[in-house]
Amino acid sequence: MQRLIQAGLLVLAIAMLSATGEPGIRISGAWVRPTPPGAPTAAVYVLIENGAGEADRLLAVESDAAEATELHGMKMDGGMMVMRPVQGGLAVPAHGTLQLKPGGYHIMLIHPRQQIQPGDRVQVTLVFQHAGRVTLSVDARTDGGAQSAGGMQGMHGTSGHGAGAAPMQGGGMGHGPAK
Repeated sequence: MQRLIQAGLLVLAIAMLSATGEPGIRISGAWVRPTPPGAPTAAVYVLIENGAGEADRLLAVESDAAEATELHGMKMDGGMMVMRPVQGGLAVPAHGTLQLKPGGYHIMLIHPRQQIQPGDRVQVTLVFQHAGRVTLSVDARTDGGAQSAGGMQGMHGTSGHGAGAAPMQGGGMGHGPAK
């Protein structure tokens, strides 16, 4: 009888997993906008899906590809679109998504260490409150990321980032790091 109950619980668990999708953080569609020579910033966009029953939070972003990184948001202020660093991170709701996209939330690479050209790859590590570090290799593309980014293996909470990665910084408005 106990084996029957265990088998029933296993079938129920598998059915629940199939109905809700894979738990945890999933990353797709990541892309970085190529930059002109000497550009002071570059923007990274990505779709973050949370298949878990618990909300998570994107706390920081790190990358050796720039002197600093920040999470930024765009909003209307007095009839003008303004960009501001995001304080305290961004919520990723349980069984929900967070879209980092042009005109909205995005990752700002401050003072890229070199020009980012179409076809280049930039390594970025997303730091989540619960899922931990998720490192991705993001393709530079001019087509708005119409194709899914390559190099995205291990995107379910894998760890690892380069030494000297720049933590997300808060602060004032604009593209520069906080003073």
